[in-house]
Formats: sequence, structure tokens, C-alpha cells
Amino acid sequence: MPDYGIKASQKGYDVKTCADYELLFSAGWPLVKIEAQGSKTISDKGADEVIYNHNLGYNPLFLVFDTSSVANNNLLLTDSPLSPLGVTDTNLTWFGTQGAGLSGSITLYYYVFRYDLLTNFTANTLHSESTSQVAIDDYGIKISKSGSDIDSTDMRDFVIHSSCRSLQIHQSAYATKSANWTHSISHDLGYEPMFWFYWYDAVSGYYGMVDAQNQEVKGTASSTAIGLSGIPAGTLSCLIFKDPWDLEEA
Repeated sequence: MPDYGIKASQKGYDVKTCADYELLFSAGWPLVKIEAQGSKTISDKGADEVIYNHNLGYNPLFLVFDTSSVANNNLLLTDSPLSPLGVTDTNLTWFGTQGAGLSGSITLYYYVFRYDLLTNFTANTLHSESTSQVAIDDYGIKISKSGSDIDSTDMRDFVIHSSCRSLQIHQSAYATKSANWTHSISHDLGYEPMFWFYWYDAVSGYYGMVDAQNQEVKGTASSTAIGLSGIPAGTLSCLIFKDPWDLEEA
């Protein structure tokens, strides 16, 4: 298809030469769009309970946080085979019957995104080398959410704002694997990118996010590829973002 579209950089960066992750967006790749966010208290951790009924008809990207105790304050609640948190094509659910010895209540804060986990996509790389932000006058682009004031100073009120980066998807891939598998997803970014890794197996029956400390399913990043491996058979889904792991920003 023809190479045209629109792109915008963060305030202070040259849109023609800045790194991809210094852009606000580009028509060449998708942003992570929020379908819903909220909180849910699970009164009985040993029972199944729907956290959010998205009814999108596909397995969406999601994040969930647990802030119910000092020990787990603000920690991302991730998943492994047989653990209780996961998504299907209709619901984000707490699957308490998959856990062992669960009791008591738990309060969760969740995000569900409008992106199908079973998507194969690869963006082009425009620029991978970081550039320096220059001092400029206060101008740029900003689009407020419906019902929000365009003059707001709260960045949560905006869909796009030149002073805030957006999570941009560089690549997504999925594959069904037999037991004791390895899988490599090559990328051309030239640095170790941030990635999210989800896993489905027949025992759990849903997609969950993989914990970095999981002993059965693992993922690592290098400057050329994402390396995934696992013991059980199932389907993997991986999203690679434009952002480097070591990006430091005030």
C-alpha cells in the first residue's frame, strides 16, 4: 500500500528524525486503546467471579493490579498455568476454582484494551536511535476526552497530548506450541524492547499474563529478538512495544 499517513512527535523532538518511541503516534502502527478500567472486589478468592464483561468477541490485552495488602501494594498480578486470573473472548475473570487453598477477599484494579491477543502484526522501524529534546515554546497537539476540558492540566483527561508518550505497538505475534517448546520473535529495533507475554493452555482454558518468575513458561528480550519457552503445550501471545526497557524519563 502507499507509504503515507500522519505522525506526531512529543514536544521538543523533531518528528522527521526522532526515535520511534519519541513519537506520540504514527499511522503506521497501533496505540494501546483502553476499552475499560475499574476496580473489582472478589469476596471469595476460592470461587470464580467475573471482573469485567467486555463481550468483545476476542481475547483482549489486559493488565490487573492488586492493592489489597501491604505485601502486594501496586504489584501487577500476573498469571501462570492454573493461576486464577485470565481473559476469554467475553470476560476478564477471577478463576478461583483453578487455585489451591485460596480464601478471603481481594480488591483488583484492571485495564482491558481493545487489542486482540491473537494478532500477527509487524510495524516498520523509522528510527531507533534516541535524540535530544530541545527547549521550545509551549505548543504541540492535544486532544481531550469527551467531556474533558482541553485546558486541563491532568494528563488523564487527554487522548493525545504532546507532553506525554503513548504505548505504541511495534509487533505482535501468536503461535500454538506442543510440549517443551521454544519460540523466537525477531525484531529490528536494535535495543531490548518492553514486551508483554500471555499464555493459554487447555487446563486453564483462558489467557493469562506470564510472570517473569514463572518456572513453566518464560520470556526474555535481546536487542534482536524476544525468546520464549515453555513446558506445557498451548498458545502463546506476545506484544512488543516501541519503548526500550531501559528508557529513563522524568
